[in-house]
Amino acid sequence: MQFTYSNSNNYLAGAKEVNDISTNIYNVSRQTGVDTNKLIATERKARATKKLAKDKATETIGEKAVNIQRDVKLLDMDSKLRKDVRNINRPAKMAGALAATVDTGNAYLMYDKEAKLKKKENAEAKADRERVDAERTKGQELENEQTRLSIELLKKKIEKLKNPNKGESSSIDTTQPPSIDTSQSTSVSPQSISTIKPTAYTGSLDTLSPEDKKYVAFGVSAEARRGTPDELAVASVILKRMKKQGKSAKDIVFAPNQFEAVTGENPTAYHDPVLQKRLFGKTGLPELEDMMNVIGDRTQFRGLSPHTRRGRSGNDDLNNDGKPDLDLMVHPRGNFYFRENQINQ
Repeated sequence: MQFTYSNSNNYLAGAKEVNDISTNIYNVSRQTGVDTNKLIATERKARATKKLAKDKATETIGEKAVNIQRDVKLLDMDSKLRKDVRNINRPAKMAGALAATVDTGNAYLMYDKEAKLKKKENAEAKADRERVDAERTKGQELENEQTRLSIELLKKKIEKLKNPNKGESSSIDTTQPPSIDTSQSTSVSPQSISTIKPTAYTGSLDTLSPEDKKYVAFGVSAEARRGTPDELAVASVILKRMKKQGKSAKDIVFAPNQFEAVTGENPTAYHDPVLQKRLFGKTGLPELEDMMNVIGDRTQFRGLSPHTRRGRSGNDDLNNDGKPDLDLMVHPRGNFYFRENQINQ
């Protein structure tokens, strides 16, 4: 190092420190008798240790400073990185939001499409219901007209039976059986059952026992087309068999192989007090008497099926069409009625 005025104080201070150390070593040597060289070696060692500790402390402080500076830089880098990430994510979020908007729009379009399809299906279903209702109404009107014609035909048949000598032609074709509804009964003037000729019935309907009435209704319950004049016709057959065979209604309906609904493999007949009252009530008795006149001497009946058919042999020509009428039916979906000698026709 070059000696200058500016660092002269440092040299003087160093010379003074060396002189002080030498003086101390000499004094200690005189006082303790220890060899001067050993004291110098000890002092050197102490100074070396002190210098090492000083250097280490300086190094530690330097490392801390470096670490602090490094941490600051890391914090700066992290902050910058976060900012960069935010900048990068911002358009990504916007894109995600846009995608979500697109998805929502697509979902709405699908919902709207489904709603329109459902509305169309509902409209078609409504149109179908209206068409079915219209057809049902039209069919009901036709059936009502057939019922009116049927009533007129029954009136004429009864009149012809009562007045066989009175010539009367009818333009109604009985080959197509009319539909009859019990809500409109044959409005023939009520008569006392006692006026029925002995050849038609020997007893009196108004003196039938409650037991007979019960089993007449029992046989009718599952053999006749319910809610139609077919109920009266089946009851008439049971009563005619009672008169002919001299048996009770229960004996007649439980006779083997006669009433499928009573003695068949799967009997369905049942006691029906409402039906019994309808047949033998105040309005039912005159209607039953009129139906017995229409049935005449027919004591057999069958339901139409692929295995059965209506015949003509032995029947009257009430409609004057030049050929015998088909076996009697009082309802188009009911039974047809014929005489015992026509079974094998």
